[in-house]
Amino acid sequence: LCISRPDTDNVGLFAAANSAEIKNLTLDVAYVYGNNNVGAICGSAYDTDFLLCSVINSVITGEGNKIGGFAGNAGTGSNIQSSSLSNSEISGAEYVGGIFGYQTLNTNIDCCTSSNDCSYIASVKNAGCIAGATTLSSNISSSFGNGYIETFLNAGGITGELTNNCKIEDSSVVELLVFCENYAGAIAGRTSDASKIKNCVNYDNTIMIINNSYAGGIAGHITNNSEIYKCISKGRIICKAYLGGIAGYCEANSKIHSSYFDGALYGINTGDFENQINIGGIAGAASNSILQDSYSSGTIVGNNSTYIGGLAGSIENSSVFTSYSQTGFSYKGYGAGLVGNTKTSGII
Repeated sequence: LCISRPDTDNVGLFAAANSAEIKNLTLDVAYVYGNNNVGAICGSAYDTDFLLCSVINSVITGEGNKIGGFAGNAGTGSNIQSSSLSNSEISGAEYVGGIFGYQTLNTNIDCCTSSNDCSYIASVKNAGCIAGATTLSSNISSSFGNGYIETFLNAGGITGELTNNCKIEDSSVVELLVFCENYAGAIAGRTSDASKIKNCVNYDNTIMIINNSYAGGIAGHITNNSEIYKCISKGRIICKAYLGGIAGYCEANSKIHSSYFDGALYGINTGDFENQINIGGIAGAASNSILQDSYSSGTIVGNNSTYIGGLAGSIENSSVFTSYSQTGFSYKGYGAGLVGNTKTSGII
C-alpha cells in the first residue's frame, strides 16, 4: 500500500469507516502520507470495530494532526481488540499514536500492543505508543506500549493525554525511550478531569529524558479529581523540575494510592528552575491532593536541588497517609526522608 496525498485529510486504505467491522486484516509495508486524520487502515473511524488486525513494517506520516498506526481519528463508540503494530514509524504535528492518533467519544482499545521497534514523533504535542490522546469517556485496557517517543508536550507510553472521565487499566510499558520538553509519563503524559490509571506497570527498561518539567513513572501531571491506583514504576527518569516516581505533580483533589516506586530519578537543576526542583519517590509535588498507602524504595539523585523527599518533594494543602519510604538519596540542597517541604496545612 502506497498513498501520498499530503494536502488531503482522511487518508488511509479507507478514507473513513462508519459503522463498519474490520477483521483479520494485516497491512505489511504500508506507506501512507496525508494531512490530518491519517492511518494505515483508515483516516477516520466512527462506530467501527477492529479485531485481530496488524500493521507491520510501515511508515505513516501526516503534515497535520491525528496520525495513527490504524486510524488517525477514532470516535463515536469505536472499538479495537487484539491488534498490534510493529516495526513502524508514525509521525505528525499533534496527536500521534501507535493504534489511534486521537481516541474520543466512548472509544475503547483492548489487548493491543506496539512493539519496541516502533517510533512516534509529534513535532508539537501529544504522542503515545497506543494513542496520542484519549478523551471523552474512552478507555484503554490490557495493552502494552513500547518504542521511542519524541515530542514537545505530553508524551506517554500508553497515551500522551488522558482527559475527561477516561481510564487506563491493566496495561504496561516494557521497553520505552522518551525525549520530551514537558509533561511525560510512562503510562500517560497528562491525566485530568476525573480520569483514572489503575493496575498499570512501568518496567525497568524504561528511560525518559525530560528537558524541563513534569515527569513521572506513571503520569507526568495529574489534576482535577483524577486518580492513580495500584500502579508500579521501576523505570529511570531525568528531569529538571517536578519529578516523581509515580507522578511529577498531583493537584486539584487528585489522589495517588496503593502504588509503588522502585526505579531511579535524576534531577537536573539549571536555568529557570533553580531552587524549585521538587523530587519525590511518589510525587514531585502535591497540592490539594492525597498520597495514601504507597511505598518508595527507589533512588533519587539531585544536583544542588531544593525539596527532595522519599515520598514527596513538596506538599501544599495535601495529606500523606499510611505510606513509607526506603528511598536512597544523593543530593545537595533541602530534603527529608518523607517530605522535603510542607507548607499551608500539609499533613503527614
